[in-house]
Amino acid sequence: MSEHSIGRRSFLGWIAGATAAAGLASTISVGAEEVDNLIGRPGRDDPHDPAQLHLSIHRPPSAAVLELLGDVRAGAMLAGSTVVSVHDLRMGTVPVVARNPSGRLFQIDIMARGNHGGVASNESHELFLVHGREGVASEESEARAAVELARRLAPSAACTRVALLTRAERTARFPRGAFAVAV
Repeated sequence: MSEHSIGRRSFLGWIAGATAAAGLASTISVGAEEVDNLIGRPGRDDPHDPAQLHLSIHRPPSAAVLELLGDVRAGAMLAGSTVVSVHDLRMGTVPVVARNPSGRLFQIDIMARGNHGGVASNESHELFLVHGREGVASEESEARAAVELARRLAPSAACTRVALLTRAERTARFPRGAFAVAV
């Protein structure tokens, strides 16, 4: 063997080490993306990147969010749609995922009342439909579910512990936010 050649065992050991390092780097990278999406770090989320949809870690709702939601939990009916999951506060909203009567999943974001005219509102909240990508038309049943959810939310005095943002505040704080959540 020449002085520049390496043995088979050395070569295989080098390949195994490189593969392990690449796998570790990949794991660390995915973990960082999930954390960024969970806390909504501005500038990192891209709502036009399908790979980032549903990356957020599902966190069960806090006691304050449960108080806000009243009797709305997974399995509850909202004007013919079934609640699939409820989430904790995320990027200034409380996301509720439901399935409409035709079987399509959709998300209702509960936000503080502003002046953006959500699909539904009450004295303290505006509700917006989220489909995970632009250009998806909402079905009437989804709007009815949002109206029903707005009606069932706790009165404003009972939900002051949830730090909801208005739509304008969320847009300013998370200008490129990916707002769709995991089911």
